[in-house]
Formats: sequence, structure tokens, C-alpha cells
Amino acid sequence: MSARTWGFVHFSTSVALFAILYRYWLLAPVLIYIGVGQWRLFATVVAAAIGGALSLLRVPISALSFGAMVGLLLGGTWVEWKAPNDVAISVTTAFRSHLESFWGQMLMLTLAATLGATVPNLSKNRVKASVKTIAFIAISLFAFAAMALAYSTSKGYTQWFFRVRRAVVTVNGMRSEGWLHRTRDGNGMFLTEHSSGRNTTYDLVFTGGGNGYVLSCGAWVAPRWPAIPAGDVNPPCFLMGSAGHGLTRGTNSVSFTTLDGRKIQADW
Repeated sequence: MSARTWGFVHFSTSVALFAILYRYWLLAPVLIYIGVGQWRLFATVVAAAIGGALSLLRVPISALSFGAMVGLLLGGTWVEWKAPNDVAISVTTAFRSHLESFWGQMLMLTLAATLGATVPNLSKNRVKASVKTIAFIAISLFAFAAMALAYSTSKGYTQWFFRVRRAVVTVNGMRSEGWLHRTRDGNGMFLTEHSSGRNTTYDLVFTGGGNGYVLSCGAWVAPRWPAIPAGDVNPPCFLMGSAGHGLTRGTNSVSFTTLDGRKIQADW
């Protein structure tokens, strides 16, 4: 066979292998027995092992890496599309939903597979070429993620929460450690408050009618990043329930009462 044909075979093999394994990784009920961190670590180790095995079979790193990314996208879209839903969704919606929720994991697994594929090459004096390939693939993957995020933002599927500088958080009138993120229009906020040795984030939502809702974010904590993207399909605090009441806002302030009776306020 010609070099082009072999390249297509290598690429197709990588796509099929990663799509099938990723699908079962998403569907396997392992989270009943292990934590999310262990679940991700196991997937990373497996991806690196697969990369190393395919490299030993002389699959080029470029075909393996791009094949892994395409396979992860296809496998994730497959799961979203076939998942039980009250309303049937299109393949495009399934693709977008999975990309918004799992783009970080897909980048992590693709890089793990790529790094795993370089190990067999280290003993063949191909380190320099491998590093260049990894750098090119990493840049391509991040560029793809950036374009997907830009498209999602332009279409209104993704909202950005920007950290408010010099925000002061108080609990029952006493200053507490914490930080605040808000959208440009101020109708959405993530208020994070530190107490009892742990951080808790509240999702504050204001509707057009003036009503406000205090929603729980569960175990998710808003990072201290300058900006946080949140998709409309799977937002971080989705279906976590109420966490307070009496939400009000001023020109440069917001306050509410938690379910345990604490009065939390942020001023900026």
C-alpha cells in the first residue's frame, strides 16, 4: 500500500479505538466505586498506554494524536446523542453539549496519548522530532478549543463571568475571605465564601422580572481566575437546588441569606 493509504489506516484505527473506549469510559458505572479524580487518572493512564502501544505498531504520532482527538469527539457526541432525553436532540447539539462539558478532559487525554507515544521513540534518538510534533499538536488542540469557545460565545451558548476587583465579602457583618465573579449585565454571579476551612460557591441569578435566586453549586468551587466560561447546556451549578433566599442587589453590592441563616454580602 502507498504511504497515503497507510496514513489513512493509521488515522482510522486511532479514531475507532479512542471513540469506542471513550464511549465506554463515559458510560461505565465506575463512579459508584471510585472518585472522579481516580476515574480521570485511570483514563489518563489508559490513554498514555494506548499511545505507547500504537507507537510500537509504528503509527505516526501525528496520525495518533489527531485520530485520538477526532475519536474522543465522535465518542462523546455518540454518548450525548444516544442518551435518554425528554426531547430528541440533533447530532450538532450533542456535539456542542459534550464539547462544552468535556473539552478539558479531551485535551488531557489527547496529550496523554501523545506523550505515551513518544516514550518508545526516546531510545531511537528521535527526541527532537517528537518534541516538535507534541508542540505542534498541543498548539493545534488549544487553537481548536479557543475557536470552539469563541463560536459558543458569539452564539450566546457560553456566558463569561469576570472576577470583580476589590470585592469585599462579609458574613453576618464580619469580613470573610471570598471572591466574586459576575457577567457583564450583572444578572449572573458566582459568589465564593471561605468559612470553616472550606470554600463554598453560590450561583446568584437575577431574572428580567426582578426576582433573584440563590442556587447551590455543590462541590464545585469557582476558581480565582480573572474569567470563567459557563455553557448553557451543562452549567457548573445545574440542578443543585436552592441554597438561600432574600437575594437583593444594589449598585455595587449583593446580599442574601443562606439556608442556615447566615447573611452574606459582597460589596465592590
